[in-house]
Amino acid sequence: MASLRNANPRLKNYFKENYIPQVCEALLCGILVTCPEDPLRYLEGMIMVIIKSGLQNLLW
Repeated sequence: MASLRNANPRLKNYFKENYIPQVCEALLCGILVTCPEDPLRYLEGMIMVIIKSGLQNLLW
């Protein structure tokens, strides 16, 4: 899904409430900045950081 313009309002609300675009952007930026050898393990680790500390505490 490239855009949420025509999406169900419930889906839009879910994305907004759970900061899905911000999380995806932060994870993608982290991969681009750090170029990890194992990107999937990197994503797994960063998701755990987000769960434990919150998105605002991510540091690259």
